[in-house]
Formats: sequence, C-alpha cells, structure tokens
Amino acid sequence: MDLSWTVTLLLTVIISAFIYSTWNSIYRRHNLPPGPTPLPIVGNVLHIKRGEMVKSLMEVSFFLGMI
Repeated sequence: MDLSWTVTLLLTVIISAFIYSTWNSIYRRHNLPPGPTPLPIVGNVLHIKRGEMVKSLMEVSFFLGMI
C-alpha cells in the first residue's frame, strides 16, 4: 500500500466519523417520540426484514405503541 491509498483510507474514515457524529448530535437534539435510531443515508431500512415488511412494522408498532 503506497502513501496515496493510506491517505485516502484515513480521510475516508475521518470524514465518515465526522458525518456520523454530526448526524447523531442533530438527531438527539430534537424532541422526538421513541423509536429506532436511523443511520445516515439508509435510515431505518435495515430494521425491516426483506419480504416481511408488514410483520416487521407490526413488531415495531407493538414495541413502541401507537404514534
């Protein structure tokens, strides 16, 4: 691995950490109802099981109650 790949990898990690921390601080500032914490860009898509969208959303509704 030469220096350019190392610098690129380091910058990618630093920028990703900055974006995540900024997103996390903005999300926590709002007075929102309880729910799963969304990830930047993909949101809560990872909480929904493929092919079982209704069942997954019903589980979330059961856990969090009516909003």
